Parts: sequence; C-alpha cells; structure tokens
Amino acid sequence: MAGCYNGDPEVKDGHQQGVDFSLHGPPFAIGEVGYRWNYRKDAPALPGFVEAALLRASIYVRLGKYAEASKEFNYLVSIHPRSVTFARVLSDRAWFQTTCPNSSFRNGQQAIRDAKAACSIMSWKDEDMIDTLAAAYAEAGDFDSAVRYAAQALAVKGISSEDAKVFREHLAWFQQRKPIPVSQ
Repeated sequence: MAGCYNGDPEVKDGHQQGVDFSLHGPPFAIGEVGYRWNYRKDAPALPGFVEAALLRASIYVRLGKYAEASKEFNYLVSIHPRSVTFARVLSDRAWFQTTCPNSSFRNGQQAIRDAKAACSIMSWKDEDMIDTLAAAYAEAGDFDSAVRYAAQALAVKGISSEDAKVFREHLAWFQQRKPIPVSQ
C-alpha cells in the first residue's frame, strides 16, 4: 500500500513527496504527512502529524536508529499536542526510555515523570500507561512501586485478556526485582 500527501505548499508535484507505507522507502518517508511543514516554528501541527511522527519514531526504534527516535519523541513533547494525544506521546517516550536496547537512551527517572503525567492526563484509567509507569519504576530500580503499579494496571476494568497476560509477565519480572528484559 502506498500513498501520497499533496498538502505541502512547497511541493507542486505530489509525486515528489510520496509516502511509502510498504517500508521500502527511506524510513523518514513513513508518515511523512506534514513533516516538513510542522518542523517550521511558525506552523501549527497539521491533523495526523502527531500520529505520523509517533509511527516514524516507532519505526526508528525498530531499525535501531535510537537517536532519531529520541529526537522525534522529544520534539513531539515540545509541541504539546492536545491532551489525549499528549498522554500517548509521553507514555510512548517513557516506554522508549525504559526499554531501549541501547542503555544510553534509557532514563528511568524521566520515564517515571512522563508516565505519571500520562496516567494523570488519562485519569489513571489507561492500563497500558499504568503498565508503562510500572516498567519505568523497575528500570529506575524501585521494584516495590513497579509491583504496585503493575497490579493497578491489571485491575483496570475492561482490560483485554492479551494485555492481562503481558502485564502478568511484567509483574512476575518486577516481583523477581528485575526490569523488563530488553532485546539487543
């Protein structure tokens, strides 16, 4: 599947700004929608930009381009999108800083601050964000808090059986006083 965004006023031919969703093009092309436009200081975020940038950051992580992923997450935090989206940005950055295979990008204390803020924005009702907070505490070495928040994530009403299974695995790691293992 491929697509093209034609909304950049500097691009006269939409084919010059193709978006290859098949992952065959350069990684920055994934979710290119509004990318150049939104990196201008005077431009407001275009609809879909934050979601595209989160996708781009996720792809950077999968490709092992951690500096680029970190830059993307930090930029998204700096533009402070609407609240629900901001919570997701904070939670995704916290997860990255908790589980990045390159330890120089892990930062448990910042991940705790981000994940707590995300949970607060979501009124402590998003089990994934609460689990991210638990993982951040484990990364920072506070396993008692990690166990407490993992149990809280499991107690959220309406949690899926798939999420519950993953959270129980996380809880088991924290009870053993270990952070979530990261793959190299």
